[in-house]
Amino acid sequence: MSKVVTAGELATQIGDAIGAAQTGGSTPAEKAAIGLTVGSLTTTLFEKISKNPFIEGLAKGASVKPPKSVPL
Repeated sequence: MSKVVTAGELATQIGDAIGAAQTGGSTPAEKAAIGLTVGSLTTTLFEKISKNPFIEGLAKGASVKPPKSVPL
């Protein structure tokens, strides 16, 4: 069995957990479990995305400040 998890699978699980939190989970323990699940999945998703070379390039490009004035 593969241990590779795609970003889409994580996003689906996060969405399912949020949906469960909005429609069910009436006890404090259930709400806490849903919160932990969403937090864990979000962290995993961020870690996987942040290691993507394309995303790293976008982040570097976004961090470049434009010149203060543009000569005409």
